[in-house]
Amino acid sequence: MADRILTWYIPGVLSETGVQGTNVSTEVVLDGNYTPDVCQVRSKDSVQGGATSPSDLTPESLDIDINDDGTSIFRQVPRLLSGTGRVESSAFTDGVLEDGSIVTLDIDRIPNEISGKDLTVHLELSANDDTNE
Repeated sequence: MADRILTWYIPGVLSETGVQGTNVSTEVVLDGNYTPDVCQVRSKDSVQGGATSPSDLTPESLDIDINDDGTSIFRQVPRLLSGTGRVESSAFTDGVLEDGSIVTLDIDRIPNEISGKDLTVHLELSANDDTNE
C-alpha cells in the first residue's frame, strides 16, 4: 500500500487545452524520502483525429514523464497508445526521491492523431527511511 500518492489531472482534450512541453501542472515539493512504486496514466478517451474504426488507429502515443528536480524518474516513460485509455508503469530508475525535491509532470509528446481527454496521472510512493544522511 502506498504511503503517498501524487495526482495530476488535466481536464479537457490535451491538444485543445494548450498543454505544451514541460511542467504542465502543479509541482509538488516532497515532505520526506520516497521510492516510486507504480505510475498509472488514464484518459477518458484516447481521441483519434478522423478515425472511424479501430483499424484507422495508428501506433502514435501520448508520452508523459515525471521529473524529480528536473531528472526523469523512469527508465522508460509511460506511453498511452491511441485506442487505449489506461497504462501502468513500474519501470523506474533506482533512485530515491528525496525530501524537499520538486516533482513535476511533463507531457513529452502529444501526437496530432491522439489528443487524450481528461488526463489523470497517479504516482504511488512508499516511504524510504534508508537514505544516507
